[in-house]
Amino acid sequence: MSGQAAPAAAHRLGALDATRGAALVAMAFYHLTWDIKHFRLIDVDLANSATFHGIGHAIASVFVGVAGFSLALAHRDGFNAPAFFKRLALIGGAAVAVTLVTFYAMPDAYIFFGILHCIAAASLAGALFLRAPLWLIGLVAALAIAAPHAWRSEAFNSPALAWIGFAARDPYTYDFRSFFPWFGVFLAGMAAVRLGLDAFFARLPATAAPWRWLALGGRHSLAVYLVHQPVLFGALMLATMGASQVSYDERPFMAFCVEQCSAAGGPADLCQSACRCSIAGAKKSGLWRAILEEKLTSAQEAQLVEIAGQCRKIVEEAGPR
Repeated sequence: MSGQAAPAAAHRLGALDATRGAALVAMAFYHLTWDIKHFRLIDVDLANSATFHGIGHAIASVFVGVAGFSLALAHRDGFNAPAFFKRLALIGGAAVAVTLVTFYAMPDAYIFFGILHCIAAASLAGALFLRAPLWLIGLVAALAIAAPHAWRSEAFNSPALAWIGFAARDPYTYDFRSFFPWFGVFLAGMAAVRLGLDAFFARLPATAAPWRWLALGGRHSLAVYLVHQPVLFGALMLATMGASQVSYDERPFMAFCVEQCSAAGGPADLCQSACRCSIAGAKKSGLWRAILEEKLTSAQEAQLVEIAGQCRKIVEEAGPR
């Protein structure tokens, strides 16, 4: 999953492909963990744990770093513009497809700047550093990684600007890799080629199983990336068909809402329907992120109460089904 021209087949580094393939396997298990929690097959909230997020960042670091490494390696002997822009078009097209599909399937948390978007943008910017001195690449990489930790602003919170990396809070989306600090990781991968790390990969064996299978996946990482999650998610959806469709991040709110509704004398069926309606209304009104983070303002709490009241009225007027 790299946003640049790959080296010619004769010059491919099997160990580098295997590294990318191993990251794909780790990513699949990472997404599977999220999926089984989403379908309530486990109760432990791993998806929101610091450890889980740390693992996700580590996997993303491999992909982004290898993308930068591959860019520098592919164009070490001269910039191959046709190959570069062909590969960039593939990555960019895939990124647009991910945005469109997730906007349709998960409009409340669609992916507008995930890892594919990040690699595409980093590849464009990284091409400017192909002939830059090593010290400059290293300096910009360090600054890019440090900048969003040193300064953030509420002015960057909108999706139109959040992708840059200086938002005071990350947007609510299922995959987010802002340009900063991840461009720094990309540049670090480019610097690794200048430091001769490609010679290290060339000495590593990658022909024995399972390395050759990992290398095969690594050579087709974009296709694997695009296919694996729909397959995993679809399989679990089929396996759990007929079960309640309240996702893991909705369960605490749903339980609290139903409890409050029942305490007020509401019938169980009415409370369930009204609370589902309230969740949908909260997401549509942009309140869901604040609910998940338990950071509702007084005005937002009043807005949520109004939504809940409207939902109860709608459900009561609809009557039993």
